[in-house]
Amino acid sequence: MGFRIVASAPCCAPRWRVWLGVIASCALLVAACDSNEDAAQSSPASESGGSATGSAERVGARHEGAAGGGAGTPVAGDAAREDRDPAVGRPRSDPAGGAQEVPGDAAATGAASAAAQGGGQSAQPDAAGGQPAEEFEAELVDGRYPVRVIHPGKPIPSILREVRADDPELYAIEQGRRDVEEHDIPLEGTATSATELALMVLDALEFKDKAAMSRLRVTYQEFRDIIWPEFPESRPATGITAEHAWLLMSTDIASGALYGINTYGGEPIEFEGLSFDQGVVHYTNFDLYKGVVIHASLPDGQRVELRFVYTIVERNGIWKVYGYRDR
Repeated sequence: MGFRIVASAPCCAPRWRVWLGVIASCALLVAACDSNEDAAQSSPASESGGSATGSAERVGARHEGAAGGGAGTPVAGDAAREDRDPAVGRPRSDPAGGAQEVPGDAAATGAASAAAQGGGQSAQPDAAGGQPAEEFEAELVDGRYPVRVIHPGKPIPSILREVRADDPELYAIEQGRRDVEEHDIPLEGTATSATELALMVLDALEFKDKAAMSRLRVTYQEFRDIIWPEFPESRPATGITAEHAWLLMSTDIASGALYGINTYGGEPIEFEGLSFDQGVVHYTNFDLYKGVVIHASLPDGQRVELRFVYTIVERNGIWKVYGYRDR
């Protein structure tokens, strides 16, 4: 996967400086794409229409009372955003409910609980009981699943600063996001919590419903209008368009959905919980949850960790799949 880099420099600039600028830009974009590799799905022409109502109804019938706030348990996205300090994304007050241990994430549970109570950073002692581990901000998803707040900014290579000196948004690379205005463009969907979205994915897997898997993802229009404008790669200086980025990454997303159906499809899967290997990035108009793990159990009692739903996005209380991957 790669991007076409459009580099420009004054005609009088030495040729070696131009090529060094191109090389630095490529390296930076590759690193950025690794963090956003799950951003896009299929091309606009391949989007499936329809609604997710049928899938949502089956989820409610099959998973009523699921542990951890199951389907039909709304999460007030607007309230959650207002409850965070917009400067750093920390909770201003205790979220509803306490931290619940998720398989494989016991250490993060304690950290998130402390952060929820104190609204600040948390530190965990190392395994040997020595110095505390690195401090980090933590939040709770659906009032129970701990997630680390991450900041995606990267240092700007000096050669890029020199070659791209005329780029007014070069700061976005180091900041990890572009400065944009808030808007009211909706994210269309029916899942009102991360738990409900996970249940819908499991329901689609049981019925091997490819159309449902597609409906649960962000659309090209949502990617273009809500998500892409905040990524540093969308700066005019890069020459990369939303459609170009979408098309380049669509193959991986399509193969990821197919991988999920082929690996887990055709039988009921019991939801047990969620965890996040990476964390959450707070943007101006949406939140991106990365490294998603759906903890579940198969009919024979075997416990599994589904990682192909790698990234999910939330905006104003609506949750959608942002990217599938084939592993």
